[in-house]
Amino acid sequence: MQVSFRKEVPFMYLLYSCCFCPMIHGEGNLCSKLNIGENDFDSFELDDLVDWLKNQQRQVVTFCNNNPVDENESNVDLPSFSFLEKADNCANSQTYWTGKLDQKGLPKGPGHLKWRSGAKIQDDNNVIGQGINECCLNLKTGIHSFSGSFSKDGILKGKGKIEFENDLHGMEGQLVDGLFDGKVTQQDRNKKLNFVGIYKRGLAHGPAWIFPEDPGQQGRIFIWFEQGEVVPYPTVWLSKNNRFYMGTLANSSLLLDAKEVKFSRSTDYRCVQVLDTTTAEPVKKSKTSPKKIRLPVVIKALPELGKVVVRSGKTLIFNRIAKTGSQSIAELLVQLEKKNQIKPHIIIKQVENLLEDPRSVSGFVEEIDRKSEAGAWIRHYNFFNMMDYGALWNPIYINMVRDPVERVISFFYYRRAAWNIVERKLAFPNDPLPDPDFLRKDYDSCVLSGDPECSYEEGSNIMKYDDHRSQIMAFCGHDWMCTEFNSKDALERAKANVDQFYSVVGVVERMNDTLTVLEHELPMVFSGAKKLYNSNREIKRKQMKNAYKLPVSDQVMDLVRQNFTREIEFYEFCQQRLQHQLESFRK
Repeated sequence: MQVSFRKEVPFMYLLYSCCFCPMIHGEGNLCSKLNIGENDFDSFELDDLVDWLKNQQRQVVTFCNNNPVDENESNVDLPSFSFLEKADNCANSQTYWTGKLDQKGLPKGPGHLKWRSGAKIQDDNNVIGQGINECCLNLKTGIHSFSGSFSKDGILKGKGKIEFENDLHGMEGQLVDGLFDGKVTQQDRNKKLNFVGIYKRGLAHGPAWIFPEDPGQQGRIFIWFEQGEVVPYPTVWLSKNNRFYMGTLANSSLLLDAKEVKFSRSTDYRCVQVLDTTTAEPVKKSKTSPKKIRLPVVIKALPELGKVVVRSGKTLIFNRIAKTGSQSIAELLVQLEKKNQIKPHIIIKQVENLLEDPRSVSGFVEEIDRKSEAGAWIRHYNFFNMMDYGALWNPIYINMVRDPVERVISFFYYRRAAWNIVERKLAFPNDPLPDPDFLRKDYDSCVLSGDPECSYEEGSNIMKYDDHRSQIMAFCGHDWMCTEFNSKDALERAKANVDQFYSVVGVVERMNDTLTVLEHELPMVFSGAKKLYNSNREIKRKQMKNAYKLPVSDQVMDLVRQNFTREIEFYEFCQQRLQHQLESFRK
């Protein structure tokens, strides 16, 4: 039976919510879970309901006041609706709604819905009754109307369309057992297409096209779903001149690559065309055949869609750490700007606040979010997940680490270097010059004498010391737990952030390996970096060399290492990760 419902028809509003929506339909006694009783609702005059139904132009919904087939049914005196093929066939499919109606006769609020499947239940060839389905629901979903087909047991089946009263105007596709299964399209409130893809048992599952907010500039985005969740998959951006570009999808943002995709032939696959395509390699000449990919295309007009952000895949954050070779990486990005079209934004503050409150971090995130063009943000700053601060996307994160004990010694003598004293005096002319005893202090004496400057107690607050003693904190974040020195919790958080967010964490003692991995993992940013670095390495060595640094005894090195156990563990973790990346693409 084919039916088409409009907003004034109440029953379909109920049946769809109960049978279709996976957020409402569930198992068990839902009414008891929601503390809803059948007697908790206002009663209605039956004559008024009958009169209301008689005034409806649609006759597919008929009020049924006949006794139910099941003699044990006790709620016949409650307001009841039956969905019937014929008005005189009340026993075929009965439905009871024990909730409230609004002034227009539409159901609203919480209620209990029960309907008969019409199927005979038999035991040893004896009919014992009809199948009864029931659920409890609260009518807060803004369903506007539905059109489609029903099976004999009252379940949505075949092609159907549901319209909503919110931003998602409607969904249309094939229904199996009340759930979308197969090709599905979605429209916005202006009835313009914004999604075409495959659903499986009510969830997006398989290839799909998303239509961005500005299709004239952004084109269409191809993504891949598994059980309603977006999964990593080669993503495609279609420009307005019908050229395709490869990219990746990260946190609802499309990160573009400059690699153009060209068509060769096409085949059909359910709701989309799948094109065999070739990625062109305009620079490198190779005897091997070009890489083949499969690209689905839907031949539709380019309508509007909000909340899908298309950005450049060349936005990079380098939350640099003091005395880890970060100046060399920053200088490389500056010199590679013209070649790779990545503009460096080097942020230098007189007072570096590595850890800031959420409002300050949000301000920095907003500053980055406003820039849609390719760029590298370089700053001494703790890690932050941009999506935790309101952004709809995350950039590429990189950083550098160094042997933690060597690094803290390097910083000890850096603070006493003549050029640093001069630079600090120029920046803060009203500050007094350092005490001569401070300048004459050596690291061995500082450690062995128990000087607070060289005491590294586990659990102490890192923020009390102006010596950047922790690399873990830079990867841990802006929580106060990250300020505990040599902390196990901070270590685990830092490792997790590296694994989840950082494309590359380089090691200053392995600069060539670091640049090799950077060029391989991020060629659009670091192409040519290794050659450039090695051609200028002697200059950089002179720039970084500190003539005031004195040798440190083995005794002191061993003492300090005993207090840097987790800092050393994190450093070795980053080393192993870099080595794994190096070996994986060399194979």
